Amino acid sequence: MAKWWVVNVPSGLPRDPGQEALTVREEPLPVDAQKVAGPFDTEAEARKKLSQLTHGNPSLPSQVHEAQGPVHVSNPLDFVQEIGHWIGVLVTDITDVAMWRSIGWIVLGAAMFIGGVFLWLKDKGVLPDVVPIPV
Repeated sequence: MAKWWVVNVPSGLPRDPGQEALTVREEPLPVDAQKVAGPFDTEAEARKKLSQLTHGNPSLPSQVHEAQGPVHVSNPLDFVQEIGHWIGVLVTDITDVAMWRSIGWIVLGAAMFIGGVFLWLKDKGVLPDVVPIPV
């Protein structure tokens, strides 16, 4: 007689950790299934356990750690490593020659465009001769 399990089967949809949908499956289980509770002799027993674990909503499981192992507690100083990472990324980006070359071309293009507009406006008589731009 086949056994029934409450399992977490990743669906491939983008979800936050801990928000995977739990479901009831009969053996044989899918390869990527994580056993949460079981085995149970009947599907009704497995569904009852699923309801207890999720408080009636299988898409939002409660904190279940029966078959998942100990809870991971992060280090409160992990942010220091992240700050170091972003400083390294910033230094890498600032020292990138290709970026500065691209910025130079953009600045040159903007200067030429603004200069051309000034010359065009001066030629049309819109700008006074106070602005010393040789024509």
